[in-house]
Amino acid sequence: MISLYFDITAKAKQSFRMGKHSYQSKAVTDYQKAITAMALAQTDPSQRNQSGMLFVSVEFVWKHPKSWGKKRLAELRERSVYKPSRPDIDNLCKGVFDALNGVIWNDDSQIVSIHAWKRYGYNDAIIMRVWETKELTNNIRL
Repeated sequence: MISLYFDITAKAKQSFRMGKHSYQSKAVTDYQKAITAMALAQTDPSQRNQSGMLFVSVEFVWKHPKSWGKKRLAELRERSVYKPSRPDIDNLCKGVFDALNGVIWNDDSQIVSIHAWKRYGYNDAIIMRVWETKELTNNIRL
């Protein structure tokens, strides 16, 4: 299993088209470069460029709003408080997954299962775990 922690505010990958070409904003490009650099710093070369099928768990965390009162902060200490608003979870995953192409995996098409969620916390972060399917299914017989 590979565990990654990115201390960065999650951004959705959004691109726009002009004619036949798609473009990304500079903010998204810079975000993806930062994710790539952090992943390279946290992994051993033997963990990179996984070639098998992969399961991915990714948790997007936003710092709680300053306007939250004591009751809401107490709730945050006791349990997860999910973030139901934008950005969309699929666009968040795209941004991180595309940044990790050629770093953690050869291509994000290798991902066969995703568990992703958005929540509030005490700091902005992205917490990710990656397993090769053989790590999880060695003892399962169908």
